[in-house]
Amino acid sequence: MNKRYIYLSHPISEETPLYGGQSTVRIKKDLQISLGDIANTLLIEIPNHVSTHIDLPKHFSDGGKSLSDYQPDFWFFHNVCVLTVSAGPGEIINLKLHLDKVPTESDLLLLKTGFQ
Repeated sequence: MNKRYIYLSHPISEETPLYGGQSTVRIKKDLQISLGDIANTLLIEIPNHVSTHIDLPKHFSDGGKSLSDYQPDFWFFHNVCVLTVSAGPGEIINLKLHLDKVPTESDLLLLKTGFQ
């Protein structure tokens, strides 16, 4: 794999652990070629805290921005910094201890904790 890329997500299945004991992931076959349908498709029901996601401002405030409030180019980054900081469950990371390692030209900071 090219070292310029880091896989950031997790596969989603009915066994995927969920934040805060939320309801389950449900995956059900919809169309099936074996039954004469024109394609194979699934119906997927997931809570919004499953797998890798971004909590947008509307998640925390009724007046906050939702996904459709952002232009597509907002999500493109050219100077990404991946900072490795060890952390465990419930541990709060003090970023002040690590900011000197972040280049000033960074337009996205990702923390690689070795934990979820």
